[in-house]
Amino acid sequence: MGLFKKYINRITGCILVLVLVFTVFMISYRASRVEYGHVKYEQFFNEDTDYDVMFFGASHTQNGIYPMQLWKDFGITSYNMGGPNCSLPTSYYMLKMAIKYHKPKIAVLDVILSDKNDIIWDYSLAHHYMDAFPLTEEKIEAVNVLFPDTKAKLEMLFPYYVYHAGWKDIDGEALKKAFSQEHWPTFGAEYESLISSVDAVPEFVSQDSGNDGIETTGHEYIRKFVELCRENDIQPMLMFLPAGVDEAEQRAANEVYRIAGEMAVPYVNLIYEEGLINYFTDYTDGGGHLNPSGARKVTAWIGNYLTSNSEVIDHRNDGKYSVLWNETYGKYRDFISNIMKESADARTALMNLYNNNYYSYIEISPGYDKDSVDQMLLDQLTGEGLAEVNTSDSLQTVKIRIKVTSADTGEEICTLEY
Repeated sequence: MGLFKKYINRITGCILVLVLVFTVFMISYRASRVEYGHVKYEQFFNEDTDYDVMFFGASHTQNGIYPMQLWKDFGITSYNMGGPNCSLPTSYYMLKMAIKYHKPKIAVLDVILSDKNDIIWDYSLAHHYMDAFPLTEEKIEAVNVLFPDTKAKLEMLFPYYVYHAGWKDIDGEALKKAFSQEHWPTFGAEYESLISSVDAVPEFVSQDSGNDGIETTGHEYIRKFVELCRENDIQPMLMFLPAGVDEAEQRAANEVYRIAGEMAVPYVNLIYEEGLINYFTDYTDGGGHLNPSGARKVTAWIGNYLTSNSEVIDHRNDGKYSVLWNETYGKYRDFISNIMKESADARTALMNLYNNNYYSYIEISPGYDKDSVDQMLLDQLTGEGLAEVNTSDSLQTVKIRIKVTSADTGEEICTLEY
């Protein structure tokens, strides 16, 4: 009996040691990991909901499509799977991994950089989207194809391999983050509150001008993406989001018409959608990535297109969806309101106010030297009934005062002064 008890104590002790080691491992891993992908994809893995649409692509997609706006304005449920520097081969494998957890009705692929032959561009940025996915057969396949280097494979399959040295930098804030369940209430979109104008609107080649049928790795993976969709009863769609791209990139975008025609898949090339985007007000970086003003316009266009050209259903009155999505939309409103309140300057504030959640009362000092971009932002707000603008002699120490209210209730949200 004593010998049996001794064995039981040893086994119990071993189990406790293993539990302790595993606990320390998980805490140190969570405290030292790249947090970006986890706050972006937390909802995807944790929320029990169906998605009408998933959007795949690089940072242009991540910055350019707002699922919460698609919900509010159209009742469309969606997730933005776009990631920074995400190549077309990576987008294909993102779809392959994602449908293990949620299978959308429609999968939309942004085909920017389709003329490239690179499999992947930046290993460090790949952690932003690959790390969030659990280790599965599909992830192992993706890593084997995308990361030919053995060290890179280990980093992607076992992220602790690259993070383990980070334990030395773990502090109280990192430990707090390890136990946090915080995520963006955006269903994958990134809300980048910046504004930078182009020097001049780019000139565009004819939409008939492509790359003379030259095939690339990008084209190969566009085809694979479409085929994977059809194998899984998902409707594929291709898009090219607005961007101030050069002639070579325009021709690359136009070449995709050939592939879309061959595969009978819809393709919307929005760089040619006249009047959709204002190059002086709608970009974060002078024609590269859309800011909230531009993203709202593009999201509205996409919502109207999907409503008119697919079988998406308005779920806003469906209790199966409305509780989760309306609750999340409330968090989203708080999220973007906090960003709006922290606008660094008047121009950024006016850009952020282009949102039908707000109605603003704007007072401008006679001494406020507005330039053409400032005036465009003001005209955008008044033209769509989102603001009232007046000149005020009472402003002494500030050039512009903005009283922001809720468009629904009239309740004051904040007052901004610059």
